[in-house]
Amino acid sequence: MLQKWIERLAGQAARKPWAVLGICLAVTALALWALFQLPMYTSRKALFRADQPMVQRLDRFMENFGAASDLIVAIEGAPRADLERFALALADELSRQPGIRNADPRIDLTFFLDHAFTMVPPADLDAAESYVRQVLRMPDGPPPTIDEALDAASEWFEDPPSLTGKTQELSAAQAALDGVLFFLREWQRWLESPQPPQAIAWDGLLQNQPDTQALVAGNGFYATRDGSMLFVFVSPTSTSEDIDTIGPFVRTVRATTESLRERWRAEGQPVPTYGLTGNPAVVFEEFTSVQQGTIFTVASAAVLVLLLIVFVLKSLRRALVVFLPMGLGAIWGMALLYLTVGHLTMITMAFTAILFGLGVDYGIFVSSRILEELKNGEELLPAIARGTGAAARPVFTAGGATTLVFLALATVQFKGFSELGIVAACGVFTVQVATFVALPALFALLRPRNKPGLLSSQNGATAVNGGVKMPKVAAAIIVVCAIAVAALGTSAGLKLPVNYDVLALLPKDSEAAHYSRRMVAESDYQSEVVILTAPDVDTARRMAARAAELDTVARVQVVTDLFPEDAEARAAEARSVGLAMEESSLVRWLRDQTRIELPPNGAVRIAGIL
Repeated sequence: MLQKWIERLAGQAARKPWAVLGICLAVTALALWALFQLPMYTSRKALFRADQPMVQRLDRFMENFGAASDLIVAIEGAPRADLERFALALADELSRQPGIRNADPRIDLTFFLDHAFTMVPPADLDAAESYVRQVLRMPDGPPPTIDEALDAASEWFEDPPSLTGKTQELSAAQAALDGVLFFLREWQRWLESPQPPQAIAWDGLLQNQPDTQALVAGNGFYATRDGSMLFVFVSPTSTSEDIDTIGPFVRTVRATTESLRERWRAEGQPVPTYGLTGNPAVVFEEFTSVQQGTIFTVASAAVLVLLLIVFVLKSLRRALVVFLPMGLGAIWGMALLYLTVGHLTMITMAFTAILFGLGVDYGIFVSSRILEELKNGEELLPAIARGTGAAARPVFTAGGATTLVFLALATVQFKGFSELGIVAACGVFTVQVATFVALPALFALLRPRNKPGLLSSQNGATAVNGGVKMPKVAAAIIVVCAIAVAALGTSAGLKLPVNYDVLALLPKDSEAAHYSRRMVAESDYQSEVVILTAPDVDTARRMAARAAELDTVARVQVVTDLFPEDAEARAAEARSVGLAMEESSLVRWLRDQTRIELPPNGAVRIAGIL
């Protein structure tokens, strides 16, 4: 039944080739229109089903906090002072550009100072209150003169009272000494500055905190451990990760950075080098490399397949008969996405090149069968009809098996592979349709000639059938060896490691991959992170504790560090320290003095006190 139906279809196409090809070209034009209407999704989220909990959590996160990953500008190749000035200037320039929400070259240490009491143990806060109440007081009232105040201070340091009523631990004593050292250094800074400082550098108090020590040492800038490279984190205004949004965003950041470098070069200042990394840069590189690679591969595959057919089959006409229907079918298959999946991803976009290798066989089989009919003495039109009908069953069987395999792939949970299965199945099916519709019409117009030796002849068949039989022992040995090799290959294949590094998919000279790996190796920052969300603070603490125990996790940063379980108690202690400072008689006296005149030897006596 199938053979007769295909035979009639091929006969009609051969008798009216121009009409059939005109319809094929009209369908191709419509397919190209549909293909250009397809949106291109570059977001990794597009590879997962929208009903998956992970995707839904990511959507909620981005609604509340913006993009899941920043674009990172890595700056190096200049003295540290120049790197800092360039980073600040670049952040200022970027913040004024459209599509950019903010650019952050350094951490806001003021925030940590405002919440410093959450990082100080309650025992240290209690010691601080005792220190204020016992030391920063004048038991006999304000001194009548500064001279007497200096005498009182000297006497006090000769025999100071105990800071607390109980024995201190070494850690508390160390903290107290660090506090004294901070104030002494700050006093020295005020004495040595050409102009009086405008404020106390309270960030010095953060130098001994594990989470902020590196930042404070680097003046708050995001930097590598050796300080030779700085990072500017740039956030887009849109949370979309599609190329239509990320493309302009990445290009804006690069153009702004290049413009600033050119301005510095014109001014004769040291010009740093830079590179872009982070998820936006990775997505941008993925898209551009896949796009360029697909265009190059499709074009080169088309040329190579055409040349292969020409040289092997030794007929340009037959090469066109085989190749053109395959190209039409590939376009029709991609256009079916408009009615099925509705969009392209970087995985499905790359399938076009694979389709050339899968679809070329069908045209070769059908054209070979037509040529066999011609060699047997049939006229052109009957040979096209009978040859195409005779090839229908094996071609549809082979193509149907391939289509079913791809449709099975369409059932997997991973959306990227399921869509690939649909695209591949549609492509294989439309290439077969084009082969049985367009190839007979092209064959009737071009009529390829059969070259000697390209088709099996009766003599060849007799030679094969009449040849020397292979001994059963030799055949058995070959079969056993084949089975053994297959078993070894299966065993080795199951042991192959899986490379989960997404950066390994990028080109070898990838800028984003280069700087991302350097960030991991040389700094405490990474361009790729795992984001955990929790419904409440207690759950967040438990999740952070479990994550910290995993061998694959390098570092856990959690907002609950700013909200310790005893935050209210620490806040109460901090308020007590503030009240003690407010009630200090010495502090009140100093605050009331508009000017303090030192005696002639005042500087020497102060030096002695210090």
